[in-house]
Amino acid sequence: MKILGVKFKNINSLTGEWEIRFDQSPISDAGLFAIVGPNGSGKSSILDAITLGLYGETARLRSSETVILNLRGEESYSEVAFSVLDHHYSSRWSVQKTGENPEPPEMSLFSLNGEKSLIESWSIPVRNRIAELTGLDFKRFCRSILLAQGEFSAFLNALENERAEILEKIIGSEMLQELEASIRTRAELETERLHRLKEDAAGFQTPDRAREDEIRQSMEQAREDVREIVRDLETLRELEPW
Repeated sequence: MKILGVKFKNINSLTGEWEIRFDQSPISDAGLFAIVGPNGSGKSSILDAITLGLYGETARLRSSETVILNLRGEESYSEVAFSVLDHHYSSRWSVQKTGENPEPPEMSLFSLNGEKSLIESWSIPVRNRIAELTGLDFKRFCRSILLAQGEFSAFLNALENERAEILEKIIGSEMLQELEASIRTRAELETERLHRLKEDAAGFQTPDRAREDEIRQSMEQAREDVREIVRDLETLRELEPW
């Protein structure tokens, strides 16, 4: 899952309409970027907008309608564009405020491949379909992709089976297979290198002391490389059941 952009209106302290495109320049060119600002400037509101658009919930507030209670605007919404593999989607959460009380929020999910088409409407079907598409429900999303302020340890403190499920969804079995294949290839190359060093060492009848020490160090380094690769392979085999 990759978040491509978020567009929202009247979320917490951010009054009016706002849009951020993570898939366009200059953010897409940065690779790594940070959203900074003083307390109360709206940094966390951007994260709230993302979770509202996807799941109709926020990591900080129990009720999503609470987000707009203090705003003068009559409408609040969040649209999140995201991709899963080669498929692009857009999820929208919106709520209207009549008088002082907000109406029940609405949600919808669209496919953006080709012409924009509606996939699901209503909150529960949208949430369930997003969890099905991405492999991440709201809880797993917050623990793995969007770690709210002060909750960085949530992923680390998650139960072992929860961490395993999250890692499986993030990494995927195909990537694990690619990593294992890469390590196996490296192991074969290092083993071949070790054999060549042994053959070279056997060919020296009366090597000088310096050359002998050099060969011994190379052989020891090759043995250590092989031991490291074997440990990596054992770790990957433990990850495969996840």
